[in-house]
Amino acid sequence: MELITPYSEKIDLCTEHGRKIYEACTKALPVVFNSAAGKHHLFLTALKNVADACSWREIFMIPIGAPPVNYDLLTQPGKIKLQDLQTHCMRI
Repeated sequence: MELITPYSEKIDLCTEHGRKIYEACTKALPVVFNSAAGKHHLFLTALKNVADACSWREIFMIPIGAPPVNYDLLTQPGKIKLQDLQTHCMRI
């Protein structure tokens, strides 16, 4: 499994440094999403912060239309139809 650092460099999980990066990027979020009213925005903000810190933002970009326009699943969820998300997931 190949992991990439925020600087687009490979992470070597056999090193202490690589393990620390992996652990930092995979620890539990401070907000648990349980679909309770008022928690949705807090959860998305926490996930966005981790995605920014770990350089994951690209995976949340969903191309829609022809020519494709990228929409951010974390900051523009209301602009992405379920069918478009499902289509994107089937392509990757």
